[in-house]
Amino acid sequence: MVRSADTTVPHYTASEVLTPGTVLTEANVVVTRVRVSQDEYMRADANEPWGQVVTRVVEPGELVPASAVVERDTYQERPVAVPVTLPLAEGIDRGAVVDVWITEYEEDGPSSRMVGQSLIVDQVDRTEGAFAVGNAQTVYVVVPVDEMADFLDAIATDGDVSVVGLGESVSP
Repeated sequence: MVRSADTTVPHYTASEVLTPGTVLTEANVVVTRVRVSQDEYMRADANEPWGQVVTRVVEPGELVPASAVVERDTYQERPVAVPVTLPLAEGIDRGAVVDVWITEYEEDGPSSRMVGQSLIVDQVDRTEGAFAVGNAQTVYVVVPVDEMADFLDAIATDGDVSVVGLGESVSP
């Protein structure tokens, strides 16, 4: 009798960029059969992870690390809409790491300060077309809950808001 030579195990793989705060559903992962260490990645033959939340960027095609997923009630970050007043660099998209800067104009000239550092971009809305006003752009960045009040206070300004960064996704 011949035994099956298949020693692979089904695991979940990201079908799109998963950013911190993404809730796992059947729509954003696929099952891939691979041979990897036992508990490092989320197995598809175990309990379904639907409703759990991703805590770091997981790129499309990447196996979902078990350490990158937590129960929804323990997740402590939230996406915040940041209306950007200065042009957004090309390449800043979902999964990018960025800093948020505010430039305020005072009597003695402009003054800039960083108000958010190494934040993950969850989404970018670029308003374009005949009915767009100016170059309206909104960047949704993921902010830790314990930094939320200071961040919201900082972006509630009459100054210019800039989102700057590497413009590329990061994976550990």
